[in-house]
Amino acid sequence: MGEVKRRYTRFAPDANTLVKLKTSSGIEHIGLASSEAHKGFAGVFVFSQNYLNIDDIIQAEVGELALADYIVRWSREVDTGIFHIGFEYLEG
Repeated sequence: MGEVKRRYTRFAPDANTLVKLKTSSGIEHIGLASSEAHKGFAGVFVFSQNYLNIDDIIQAEVGELALADYIVRWSREVDTGIFHIGFEYLEG
């Protein structure tokens, strides 16, 4: 596997930083933030199946930050039903 080039510096979120997801179809889900960056974040979620696809637009609250729009950039199933998902902030 090749080296991943990152556009923004990542930093660890505060312990137990919750992520609240809200999709356009009304699905709401809570996970834990695993990293944060200037333009987005990654989180870990437990789903019976991953209903998020690359390029899906969702709304999320990360910790104390206000609800904002994000796009799904990547997703990996790390174990059965446990997904690590990366989101990029949509400005504007």
